[in-house]
Amino acid sequence: MTLSLLTSIRPTSRNACAGLGILLLAGLTASIGAWGRPSYDMDLSVDCEMGAYAGEIIVTTENPTELPLDRLIFRLFPNDQVIYAGASLAVQGATQGNISLELKLEDDPTILTIPLLEPLGPGQTASLTLRFKGSVGPSPARTSARSSGYGILTKNDSSLVLTSFYPLLAPFDGSSQVVHPVCEYGDTLWSDAADYTVQLTADSGFLPASTGRLTSSTPLGSIMLHDFQADGARDFALVLTSGLAEVELQSGSRTLRAWFSPMRPEAAAQALTLASSAADLFTDLIGPLPFDEIELIEVPLRHAIGVEFSGLILLSADYSAGWRQDIYSILVSHEMAHQWFYAAVGNDPVSEAWLDESLATFLSNIFLDHIGRTASASREQELWITGYVYAQQDDPRARIGMPSCDFDSSSTYSSHVYGGGAYFLQTLRNQVGDEVFFDALQAYYAAHIGRICTTDALLAAFKNACECDLSEIFASFGFAVSD
Repeated sequence: MTLSLLTSIRPTSRNACAGLGILLLAGLTASIGAWGRPSYDMDLSVDCEMGAYAGEIIVTTENPTELPLDRLIFRLFPNDQVIYAGASLAVQGATQGNISLELKLEDDPTILTIPLLEPLGPGQTASLTLRFKGSVGPSPARTSARSSGYGILTKNDSSLVLTSFYPLLAPFDGSSQVVHPVCEYGDTLWSDAADYTVQLTADSGFLPASTGRLTSSTPLGSIMLHDFQADGARDFALVLTSGLAEVELQSGSRTLRAWFSPMRPEAAAQALTLASSAADLFTDLIGPLPFDEIELIEVPLRHAIGVEFSGLILLSADYSAGWRQDIYSILVSHEMAHQWFYAAVGNDPVSEAWLDESLATFLSNIFLDHIGRTASASREQELWITGYVYAQQDDPRARIGMPSCDFDSSSTYSSHVYGGGAYFLQTLRNQVGDEVFFDALQAYYAAHIGRICTTDALLAAFKNACECDLSEIFASFGFAVSD
């Protein structure tokens, strides 16, 4: 999730994974099957006017760990009152085989533990049915900064934004599920890639934009019944729009849609052009785009200029008027890059936030140069270096790969996780050359698509592609050197 870009005027805010015991989930491409992937079958009803929703979800998961599991842990992210201020999510009941299960909401209200009827052995599968209800928070356009979240689970004048709105399985590692506290800086949302089937009932006056594919829409009087399918998605995000204009761009098998105010057709057209060009470039440099359909939606945001989800991107309405400016090109290309690094190749955004944010920052800079903004791209690189050096002087203990909760300030976080990591990647690129550098990125992407990986995986990819000693560069940026 992009909470800020280093280039913004207001910065805020698993290798072999097998060797580390990390779950090797199946990938998002046809060459990798869906073995072991969780599934979510959701029946969702939304009251668009009230900003409230309720539903039932069947969650099926295999135990991918090496030990029996006597419980499953779900994250209720809307209960975090920093990112999702004013929103809420409650699980009202859970069953396994029609037998009611106990619900244990932890002291951290984003963590729900559900004991199973009997331990689930390694490789065994269980299905739980959860009934839930929730409500969204107020739009950042109508609230003060102090009482506002980021705008990613809110109702505004033209849309109802529903992201991270349902109970999500906490990701698995080699022995258990991984649960982190919510940090003051950075992101909270992360999950294993999964398959989604969603049936939505909503007011007919609202049009849906979502992760995956809209497979059917059926009118039922004043409401509409919509069906969605998403395979290998990191999450399921949905925006119900009323008053936004939809513009579509098709390029081969790829469909891009922009949902913008009718008063800003140029911004919508530019967003599609930039997104399509970025998709072409990143496909050439890294590998195939993991989703055939991408939605770009203009919404009011705060403390963020863009936020990515699987196949769906939120763009701050505050930046649409500046669609000719470099920051708009950076914004769109940065969020598109997250479709490769976050949505396809996942990472732990609390322990290793730099893995997706630095790669997205670095790739957006390459895109800026690619579209002829070479001088601007060079200035961005200078900002990376300056911000990182100053942040290191301010807090010498800070490291690019440090957990988000360990940073002392939002500016130190941004200067390391965004700019510092991008500076590190550019230094590597200069050292090994473009051919080796992008061979490494391609290998990393191909090997770990659909998985959650770590810093060691990325560094190993560079070492393997280079067949040289990179330990000095790694160490100079605070990365531990392992054999």
